[in-house]
Order: sequence, then structure tokens, then C-alpha cells
Amino acid sequence: MIQTEIAIVGCGPVGALLANLLGQAGREVVVLEREADIYPLPRAAHFDGEVMRAFQAADLAVALSGCVRSGSQGMRFVNASGALLLERSSSAGEGPQGYARSYYFHQPDMERVLRQGLERFSKVRLIRSCTLVAARDFGDRVELHARQAESTTASPTESATESPTELKIEARYV
Repeated sequence: MIQTEIAIVGCGPVGALLANLLGQAGREVVVLEREADIYPLPRAAHFDGEVMRAFQAADLAVALSGCVRSGSQGMRFVNASGALLLERSSSAGEGPQGYARSYYFHQPDMERVLRQGLERFSKVRLIRSCTLVAARDFGDRVELHARQAESTTASPTESATESPTELKIEARYV
């Protein structure tokens, strides 16, 4: 059984940011991620200056600067022949939080930076290729049952397996 203070299900931008913030606070965290690697296509493309403040709090704003751009120019969506499908205008300038009002990003690049940030914390553990099967709330703790796929590789903060593994995780918070 894996025992941890906090379990996070999913290591997309929100789960990865949360794990970075908790790691920075010295919390013991296990992150369960269904995919073996970062999904190659974006599912999100925009965030605002308040979100950039959250990245700043996690000490990742500078690291993310290489894969995000200010949204002052807006965004144009075109099809393969170049016909305009949608145009999104944006607010120019700095917002009250000291960052641009709008940012655009390529999600796989952002997720890569956020996951690299996890490597700073010895108490944060990412388990990839892991599907949550069941969760049971006992009031003072939660028990998660997960299945990890075959033959995953691992970085220093990740777990590796060579055959399907049933995992039992006990956490105070999920």
C-alpha cells in the first residue's frame, strides 16, 4: 500500500500545478496519471493573468515564459485552405495582477514544463499509465484502487513497473 497525505488524480495542467504548489509547501503527494506520456494535442489554449499568478506562486512563471505568449494579439482559427473559422479578440495591456490580461499556450509544452517542475520535490511522486478503478471514503482517509499498465519507464520522481500492477493508495485528501 502506498500511503500519502494527498492524492491527485490527473496530471494535466491543473493537477500538475496543484502538485507543484503542494510540493513547494512540503506536502507528500502522489499523482496518478492515466497516460504514459503527455497527450500530444492541446485541449486548452488560453488562460488569464490570475492563472499566471498561480504559476508565479509555484515558481514556474519564468519557466513557462518560453511556451506561452501574451494574448494581446488575439487568435485566428483558420481551416486548411486558410478560410477564417473564428477570430478571438483579446484585451491588450497589463491586468491589475501585474501580468498580461490574456495568454495563449500549446498545452503539451505547458504540461512538459509543469511536470519538470515536479522533479524539484522529493515528496511528490508521479505514477503514469495508471487508471483509477475505485475510491472509498472512510471519513479520515480515502482509499484509492488503481491499475498501472505494463512496461512504463520512470524519471526520478516517478514509479516504474514491468507488468500490470494493482495499486492501493491511502491518502488523507484527494
